[in-house]
Amino acid sequence: MPGDEPSSHWNGKPFPTAASTEQDGSREEIERLQAELGNLREMMAELRKDQQQVKENQETLGTTLSGLKDKEDAGHADEVLEWWEKSKSPGPSIASPLTRLAPGIGKGRRRFVFLWSLVLALAAFTATRLAAFVAAPAAPSPPLRRHSAVALAARGGGEFDISSLVGSDADIQTFYQSLLTGNGGDPPKGTVLSELVVKFFHGEFTPQGFKRYSGLWKGPPPGNIGKKDIAVGVQGLIAQMKNPMFVTKGGVGYGVDETQKVEDDGKGWVWLAAEMSPGGLALELFKSVPYGKRALLVAQQSNVDELFSKVNWDVALGNIEKTFGGPQIKQR
Repeated sequence: MPGDEPSSHWNGKPFPTAASTEQDGSREEIERLQAELGNLREMMAELRKDQQQVKENQETLGTTLSGLKDKEDAGHADEVLEWWEKSKSPGPSIASPLTRLAPGIGKGRRRFVFLWSLVLALAAFTATRLAAFVAAPAAPSPPLRRHSAVALAARGGGEFDISSLVGSDADIQTFYQSLLTGNGGDPPKGTVLSELVVKFFHGEFTPQGFKRYSGLWKGPPPGNIGKKDIAVGVQGLIAQMKNPMFVTKGGVGYGVDETQKVEDDGKGWVWLAAEMSPGGLALELFKSVPYGKRALLVAQQSNVDELFSKVNWDVALGNIEKTFGGPQIKQR
């Protein structure tokens, strides 16, 4: 009413004052900082986990690269090892772009982004340049060429001694005799050939296609491909060379039209050859000269046992680097 003193309350609540407003602002700021601190703690916990994962990835990749040194692709191994040594201590050239891409986020978050980027970079490089030597086969399909390839960046070597010849009977006999200079048996564990044989011949051949063995590897050690698994793969290879279920057409000459190739040239030889594909090496069986392929083994179909009683696996391994009856193509 007129003349009454102004009240400091409205509906039982005090009017806001400058002091109370300042207190509310401070309280909100404290709550915001506490929430930010909580987020930072969570981020640091995630960061510690990521650092541990990066360390494990480094150790795993380092072990893989060290093993790669003993494989056929030594040239690529040196290249990747050099890259790996640089990546373990990333400098400003790697970190700076990531920092510039996120100028509005805190230091801890930039570190978080960087670590994840490093993990993804390691994984991408491994997948595109190394693979795991051996890739799992695709769904069964009749021809061997359609199986998933063994990941191997094989490179063509120099001129093969008989690759410039025309695949005559004398050429084939020379190639065959070069293989009969060993002690037979199975290919050594840990070689590209043993991996190839296991992946393409340890399993079941059916009219619908090859069904790769999917159980536990016998080793030793159990769970890893070992001598027992290689022995099974070699027996599968021998059985297929004696009576192949799937045969790829070849013969005639290098670079001829597919319609001119034949399944069986009538000479009685059965070949094991590899062919490069985007995924790596794929194994195929031929009953005609595999021109332009990487011929690994050859035997008379009627006497396959002779080959495996005297085979020199070092010679067969060297054949991966060479193209039979065609130009030498370097795979990078």
